[in-house]
Amino acid sequence: MKRYKLKGFTLVELVTVIAILALLLAIAIPSYNSQVRKARRAEAKTQLLGMVQALERFNTINSTYVGFACNETNTFYDLTCPTQTATTFTVLATPTGEQLADTNCLNLGINQLGVKTVTGSGAVGDCW
Repeated sequence: MKRYKLKGFTLVELVTVIAILALLLAIAIPSYNSQVRKARRAEAKTQLLGMVQALERFNTINSTYVGFACNETNTFYDLTCPTQTATTFTVLATPTGEQLADTNCLNLGINQLGVKTVTGSGAVGDCW
């Protein structure tokens, strides 16, 4: 009688591979999500700085910040100007949707002097 050598994986080998993959995913997914939130925050910062430049151009032409249409929305942030007077402004980026999970750097703000602010548990230097 001929004996055939069986080819394949044992149950122990399969369970070991699945456990290793689960461990890797448990580490990789939160790290990936963190990087995605940072990229979205970087996009919002770029839009904030663009809005500041537009406000300064508006002020150069009109000698006031009042009257500038200061509402812009992207997928993950709403950009507004909650404070807008003849000589001062504040531009604020408020997170929406999935970006609300970034509790370190919630609202990003900047004023006419270039002073940057942040709400959340993170420091201004870490968020900006």
